Amino acid sequence: MKPEKIAQLRTADECRGLMTNAERLGNEEVHRLAFQRLCVLAGEAEEIDDEREREFAQVLAAHEELLSQKNGRKTKATRLRAKYKAKGLNACLADWPAAPDTTANLETLAQHGLGAFTGDYLIVKHADEFDTKIVAAATKRLKKHDIDLPEQTAPETEDEPETVADKKAAG
Repeated sequence: MKPEKIAQLRTADECRGLMTNAERLGNEEVHRLAFQRLCVLAGEAEEIDDEREREFAQVLAAHEELLSQKNGRKTKATRLRAKYKAKGLNACLADWPAAPDTTANLETLAQHGLGAFTGDYLIVKHADEFDTKIVAAATKRLKKHDIDLPEQTAPETEDEPETVADKKAAG
């Protein structure tokens, strides 16, 4: 199946069906693209305006999909959802790179070229929102798993410089 067709899938069930067929046929690229589309759809389904929140919805979808595959049934990340609800996005993400062990989900996503759907990736992408030690730990984990580092997203306000380079020049 062509990538353009996969990008037009409209439901999680369509994505899962394609993933099942791709796995059966040994087509890793189609499986990866369908998984990626599944995660993107999760972010769109929530109708979230904030970019970081939408990206976290995609990370959560990836995490839950891997849990579901592992357990053989639909599985929600209840502890993660509760922590997110109680402490917020930054606190939820900040704990991941501090963990002593790499999670199986991080390894699986990295192996399939889906590193953009990890919490560590979001931390590095939005580095200005996190303590430098947390960003360094997330960066180390991404590099350890050969995940390309994202471009950092600068805050979008009129008072702030637009890019990291502008910040350095202004500061």
